[in-house]
Amino acid sequence: MYAIAAPYIKKQLAGVPSVAIATGSQLGAALLLLPAMPFTMPQKTPAITVIFAVFALALLSTAFAYILYFRLIQNIGSTKALTVAYIIPLFAILWGAIVLNEAVTRSMMLGCGLVLLGIAIANDLLSIMLRNMFGLTNK
Repeated sequence: MYAIAAPYIKKQLAGVPSVAIATGSQLGAALLLLPAMPFTMPQKTPAITVIFAVFALALLSTAFAYILYFRLIQNIGSTKALTVAYIIPLFAILWGAIVLNEAVTRSMMLGCGLVLLGIAIANDLLSIMLRNMFGLTNK
């Protein structure tokens, strides 16, 4: 849905603050998940630390990330904003290697390089870097 939602937001919700879009998005998702709640109730009441951890993840990670994401869509456009989603697997590899001591293979490194190259191309970073290296100017 990224490919549909981001351009739609850029076009239809241009004047709406990113906080309002993020709030609406999260509330809409919560309402859609509400019918599944009776089937996913825990066997026993979670500890207070677990409840606080869930709220912290919801507010500090998810909500804040969505606010930044929707602000990116408004400021740089949907195509460039979508490229942030491409680095998620790179961070999964990084944290897997650091925290879980998972092996990082050559093919993973090659894939990461290709992802970063694609991000650089999509954001015109490659052409900017080449212009700067060779002293070329925009005309």
